Amino acid sequence: MGREAVAAIAASVAAELALIATTARPSEEVRAEIFLIECKDRLEPCDWRRLDALRAELRATV
Repeated sequence: MGREAVAAIAASVAAELALIATTARPSEEVRAEIFLIECKDRLEPCDWRRLDALRAELRATV
């Protein structure tokens, strides 16, 4: 493998790490949000669909 190929791989990995760093959230923050959403029985039924969608989105990030 040549130097150019290694440099290309290194650049690709660096780009992926930068993307992860900008989109990742602390797991405690995600867990706290899920906990609040799990308390939906205290909310009005009209909010449930929105909360269900948010919960699914949050669980996909964990």
